Amino acid sequence: MQKNMYCHRHGYIWLTVFLLWNILPAQGQEPDREQRPKWEIELAGALDNYGLWEVEPSVTYRLSRHTGLTLGLWMAGSPEGISFGGTTADRHWRWQTYSMDDYTRFFALRPSFRWRSPTWWLGRDKDFGLGLVLSPGATLPLPANHTLQIDYFPNQEGVWTAIRSERVKNRGARWLFAHAHIAVTAQISENLLLSAGYTCSNFDPYESIRYITVEGRQPAVKHHRLMHSWSLALGICF
Repeated sequence: MQKNMYCHRHGYIWLTVFLLWNILPAQGQEPDREQRPKWEIELAGALDNYGLWEVEPSVTYRLSRHTGLTLGLWMAGSPEGISFGGTTADRHWRWQTYSMDDYTRFFALRPSFRWRSPTWWLGRDKDFGLGLVLSPGATLPLPANHTLQIDYFPNQEGVWTAIRSERVKNRGARWLFAHAHIAVTAQISENLLLSAGYTCSNFDPYESIRYITVEGRQPAVKHHRLMHSWSLALGICF
């Protein structure tokens, strides 16, 4: 008797799973189509906890309905000015960077694997869908190490004509970081995508200048254990 009850109970469970597997996709998930988009182009804008405004255009090749390979070009700029300067040990010279503006703009390549959940289609015509996107990948800064031009001035009041200059290169910066991105995506018909996402990374955008040393000093730039960014994106697929 117990054996029969055990078989019946498990039979009901498997029957329920079978019905859900066959009924739910037919009602809500992406309908079958003869031709599916193979390419996706996206433009994302984000703000992170470093105070940087980010822009990332990317291209995705869809290997299948739910998987793809993505290559993005991450670009960011700091609205905050960074000064780096001081005086020499003998107090005869003042020194400062020629311009920090060029070193508060950052670039990186972002290859990643993209997994897209089944789309939950809504509306009478099934032309509006919601889904999740998960993209683990790598961030490769361009370049990993920056070079700064340091100008030296006589340490006298009102003298701002550089007498000599030298170039100092950052040493020991990492060239490879990891990131993970998750987004909620709204798909309008088959071609237009809108998404809101979050990215977590151990990427340090200031790593390329962080270890530059001049007269025993290094740039005083912020540092976080992890980089968090929140983004909005617009994409098309074809």
